[in-house]
Amino acid sequence: MRYLQKGFTILFIICSLLGMPLYAKTSPFFTQISVGISAVQYGDSEINKKTETVKDLDDSFSFIISTDASLGIILSEEVRLVAGGYFVSDINTNREYYANHLDYGMFSGVRIYTGLAGLVFGVDYDCGSCSSFYNLEDDGTSSDTTAWGNGYRFLLEYDFSNGTERFAPILDLSWRHMPRGSYSDNNFTVSFKLSV
Repeated sequence: MRYLQKGFTILFIICSLLGMPLYAKTSPFFTQISVGISAVQYGDSEINKKTETVKDLDDSFSFIISTDASLGIILSEEVRLVAGGYFVSDINTNREYYANHLDYGMFSGVRIYTGLAGLVFGVDYDCGSCSSFYNLEDDGTSSDTTAWGNGYRFLLEYDFSNGTERFAPILDLSWRHMPRGSYSDNNFTVSFKLSV
């Protein structure tokens, strides 16, 4: 976990440092940071069973927060390349018992401005893992981490500046499919992204 924190700290610092001088419109580089909400469909029945056990408890609550940060380069008015990292936190608890899942990884991909106002289509290659932490009434505490998997993500975005401004808000809808060995997870996200 310590290495994951260091990795995200380094990624954030790099994006911040590279983003500082990029406010001039002539720079081909940009950074993006997003925060959103997700719905996750786990392919492992054991993960689903343990998560539902906690959700069925009295006073339980659940939320899924998704973030990502990326650095990109503008190849033309229509095409941009991006690379970055993502983190999804799926929290399910009633304060005593919990089934929490942390999904993290890296991605690289392309964003294509379609010419239809600010509509953007994107596709990414993703590489990531998921760590789960449990404290269940019958099973006690346990944790599990999946093997790193290679997947993909499709995005549909709306850039409110249509790619013409350096500092721009973007609405993002995405679907990420991530194989985890003998099963696959699907993550559906709606997020608000800021491009600088």
